[in-house]
Amino acid sequence: MLVPLTVKDVNGCSYTRDGALVIFAEAFGQKCILHFENGEVFIYGYPLCEFRKKVWELNFFRKLDRSLVVKICKVIKRRAKKAFFPNDIVLKIGRAANSQIIYYLKKYHKKFSPQK
Repeated sequence: MLVPLTVKDVNGCSYTRDGALVIFAEAFGQKCILHFENGEVFIYGYPLCEFRKKVWELNFFRKLDRSLVVKICKVIKRRAKKAFFPNDIVLKIGRAANSQIIYYLKKYHKKFSPQK
């Protein structure tokens, strides 16, 4: 494991998961909700800023909103202020986040859809 995280599921059972497998994290009060590549969703018992500090060394995650941290390399495409991820995950994103994703997709030659 690159970055071990202790998380809880919706029933309150604790697990240890690798932080590198998180696709995105969203703030939920003083905790954050982690969405993993395999579709699992867990609650991380610390604020979003603590999650960012823990996974920052991986250099995959970007803060797209004040309540959203995304693993930018997992974005498949962007269309109409929405970011598409594997496993049919779609996120609504703001204008600033939209421009960050456009920049990433252009820079790394991924599928780029110019629609706004």
